Amino acid sequence: MPFDLNPCRRNPFDAFALSKDETGIKAIRRAIADARSLWKDRKGVMTARDGGAWTISEAQLNSLEKEICDPLRRLQIEQFVHQEHPFSADEEIAGLCHELARPPEASLPAGMIDGISGALLTRLIHFVPDPVRPAIADDLPWPAYPEASPVELESLDRTLLRE
Repeated sequence: MPFDLNPCRRNPFDAFALSKDETGIKAIRRAIADARSLWKDRKGVMTARDGGAWTISEAQLNSLEKEICDPLRRLQIEQFVHQEHPFSADEEIAGLCHELARPPEASLPAGMIDGISGALLTRLIHFVPDPVRPAIADDLPWPAYPEASPVELESLDRTLLRE
């Protein structure tokens, strides 16, 4: 596969400057229209996410638009899109991570736990897996099964007389 056709390098998210979180059709159509007007102004050259120039034809642009609007194809392409973790730009989390990255023999600062705000905990809770429920251990023995009763078939006449 030629380098220019590598789907990990160039895809519709490059052409239309969309994030993977954007799913509103109005916002997608607006991004497509903006990208198309920029493409016309720059005479077929677009700027990709990595900042490089990307020369594409109108047929390729139409194909990219079709891919971004098709839900199944969009899900497939999203797998190739690199997106930074939402916490990478948070200075508070980065500072706390650097504090926690000390060698194990170093003790935690006195105000470290108090410095973690409730908002930070609220954001982090979405990334922590749910706790595993412990297996239930049966601490009482089961009672013995009752003795089997004899079963016999009775005739209809006998049943009617019994009733």
